[in-house]
Amino acid sequence: MKQFYFAPLEGITTYIYRNLHHQKFGSMDKYFTPFVSPTSNHDFKSRAKKDVIPEHNQGIPVVPQILSNRSDEFVYTASRLIEYGYHEINLNLGCPSGTVVSKGRGSGFLAKPEELDRFLDDIFSQCEVPISVKTRLGRYSPDEFPELLEIYNRYPIRELTIHPRIRDDYYKNTPNLDMFEYAVEHSKNSLCYNGDITTVEEYERFCERFPTIEAIMIGRGLIANPGLVREIQTGEKMQKDELHVFLRELKVAYQACMPDQPVLFKMKEIWSYLVNWYPNGKKVWKKVRKTNRLIEYDKLMLMLESGNEVYGMQEQKINRREILKTLVMLSIPTILEEILSTLLQYVDTAMVGHLGEKATASVSVTTTVTWLVNSIPAALGVAVLSMTAKALGSGDREYLQKIAKQILILVFACGLFAGGISVILSPYIPIWMGAEPSIWQDASDYFLIVSLPMIFRSATMIMGAAIRGTKDTKTPMLINLGANGTNILLNIVFIYGMGLGVRGSAIASAISYTTAGLLIFRR
Repeated sequence: MKQFYFAPLEGITTYIYRNLHHQKFGSMDKYFTPFVSPTSNHDFKSRAKKDVIPEHNQGIPVVPQILSNRSDEFVYTASRLIEYGYHEINLNLGCPSGTVVSKGRGSGFLAKPEELDRFLDDIFSQCEVPISVKTRLGRYSPDEFPELLEIYNRYPIRELTIHPRIRDDYYKNTPNLDMFEYAVEHSKNSLCYNGDITTVEEYERFCERFPTIEAIMIGRGLIANPGLVREIQTGEKMQKDELHVFLRELKVAYQACMPDQPVLFKMKEIWSYLVNWYPNGKKVWKKVRKTNRLIEYDKLMLMLESGNEVYGMQEQKINRREILKTLVMLSIPTILEEILSTLLQYVDTAMVGHLGEKATASVSVTTTVTWLVNSIPAALGVAVLSMTAKALGSGDREYLQKIAKQILILVFACGLFAGGISVILSPYIPIWMGAEPSIWQDASDYFLIVSLPMIFRSATMIMGAAIRGTKDTKTPMLINLGANGTNILLNIVFIYGMGLGVRGSAIASAISYTTAGLLIFRR
């Protein structure tokens, strides 16, 4: 019966991943740890130590892997691992990473066969535990392998795992099975095969050609399909729901040990192997890759788990007419709101105009300043609309609540600032605007009165924008429609009924602003 090993993948197959995989699938004969690289003081780095300590590997068949080109480092590290209770140590001669190779380690060590021979002689003569080796065919060329195999044959290697690529291949190109066959024919040590076993069919083709090989090491194929070995052994395929559960629990396990952002990076790295699980899987992976916060990732996972097609499991055709219809339906209330507000200004001016030229001038002289003051909450409203729409789109309720609190602060801050400045400057505005002295008092009183409810005007503009950001454009329109109608009715009462003139128009406007603000607050 064949043995199946989980190959080490740096940053992925840590103890967290190994424990969950063993719990869910339990089909591996050995798990190999990502390499332990000894430090200058012969100690373990914190991350490496966490990965190999016994309490993190209970009940799991684990083999630690050492990356080194110094025999003293290897021997000392091996002795520490023996103290932890390990009964086999693996030597990494396969890692193609540039930083590793540049230091003459991993597959970089293969370019120095004489040094490698001396290194192996030292560690096999000093270590008290069996040593297995994981190797590539060579540093630069497969032609290097016969000499390397001759060196390996000199030592009692527990098991020689061969990844039949050279270093410069990385994980590209096709594994050189002809050279692996050479190893089968000439190796004095038992062999394990590693390389591009990602499906049952690929496993079966390999077994047809190499029926005597009893050990298979799989890495990327198991990340892409954690249930692959079970499927090989029993025919039971891993279902998509099973994958979702595995990923969900893996994320939770990561969260118990690290902050959200590193967890997101971990999940993204794993997801880069899962594109074949979905129709248009590259589109799904693109969506995962673009997530910037863990909460965005969680929302995407919920969509996938529910079978929602929005995120690319199936390409959706978007009806242009539907888009246009949505745009029109959302914009009509806002357009009507702007038209009604403009009409109100004309109606208000016309009603005041019946009082004479001086009354009309008293109102119009401060109009430009009023628009300038209103531009402050209007600008803030644009920003609030954008932030609200973004938070709503991401599904981040916590962020949305924070925005709501900030909106209230903005409303009061803007209202107090703009209103306070307007009240203080109201006596001087008509003078600065070049009005005739005969209308200074009326113009000043008008500007003062309409400036008093500035908090409520700010609420209408800023909070109204926030409501529009939720795709509700009708509510602000209805509130402003009601306020405008109130303004016109009160104009009739105060201007004509009570004879308050310009001040009556200002009072009517102030009451309508307050009414709109109160209604928006209730909303």
